[in-house]
Amino acid sequence: MKNYAFSTTTVALSLLIASVAIQFVQAKLAIDTFSLMPYESYQCAKDTQGYEGAAIGCYKEGESLDECPTNYFRARSAGFRDVDLSLRPCAHRGCTKTPREQVDEFTRFANTNKMGYRYLWLYVSTFDNWSSSPPAANQDKALDAASSNTLWEWGIATSASDWETITGSLDWELDGTVPLWYESHDGKPNFDDYTSLGGWEVPFSKQYTKDAEFCDATFSQSYYE
Repeated sequence: MKNYAFSTTTVALSLLIASVAIQFVQAKLAIDTFSLMPYESYQCAKDTQGYEGAAIGCYKEGESLDECPTNYFRARSAGFRDVDLSLRPCAHRGCTKTPREQVDEFTRFANTNKMGYRYLWLYVSTFDNWSSSPPAANQDKALDAASSNTLWEWGIATSASDWETITGSLDWELDGTVPLWYESHDGKPNFDDYTSLGGWEVPFSKQYTKDAEFCDATFSQSYYE
């Protein structure tokens, strides 16, 4: 007589192991930078360090960055398939361009340089001197910049503290349907520390280390699934 209980348990255990294995395989690591880095560093990060994604900084303080196309094509040539571009908008009172103008300028820059990308990441960060008063004005800026880019796949890059400071509330929602790349520099490539912000129940990516030095370059490190 067959031991069906044993067989059922064995099958269930096998499925569990397979599920864990699939989740492990799907978890990936990425690098990002706004500074010019050598091709050999991208190649090293991809081939010897196991990084699969790269986010290239392309726009900052109202200007396109000349080093962006070079970084982009170096990452592509090194074998990176998941390549994103990022934009740090000028968002303080001294800015001469509206958020809409900046995003439009950025997309023209990307098209002119034939840079296809997976996501455009819009930074919402106090590092970029976003005005903190009144919060409603910052909400409008973020919404305007995001809505002007609806023809492209885009996401938000921020931290919990920056989001709360800039928008006035940790729970204020811009668009919970777009991906979230959050900053939490605890050195751990996982989402274990994530708590809901801005309507995002589940993040897309996490920048877990800022300005790490390896492969003769300086890259920030991220985890994504």
